[in-house]
Amino acid sequence: MGISDNPPLLTIEIVSPNSIEKDTQELVAEYAEAKVLEYWIVNPIAETVSVYALDQQVYSLKGEFVGEQQVQSELLEYWSATAAEMLR
Repeated sequence: MGISDNPPLLTIEIVSPNSIEKDTQELVAEYAEAKVLEYWIVNPIAETVSVYALDQQVYSLKGEFVGEQQVQSELLEYWSATAAEMLR
C-alpha cells in the first residue's frame, strides 16, 4: 500500500466478500504502523460499521454500529450519520 509520510487521520474500508480478511486483518498492521488515528470497517454483509481508534500502536474497538445508531468518531465530532445511511 505504501502510506506516505503524511498519513490520513481516518481510513474507511468497505468490505466485500473477497476482501474480508485483508480489510479486517492485513491492512490493520499497516495502518497502525503509519499512525492512522481511526480505522473504520463498513461491512455491508454484516450490516455493521465498526470504529477503531489507535491506542499505543494497537487499534481498539470504540464502537460497532447497526441500523439507525449514530456512528461516533472522536475525530469527526460534528459529523453525523447512521450506520444504515453509510450502508446505502
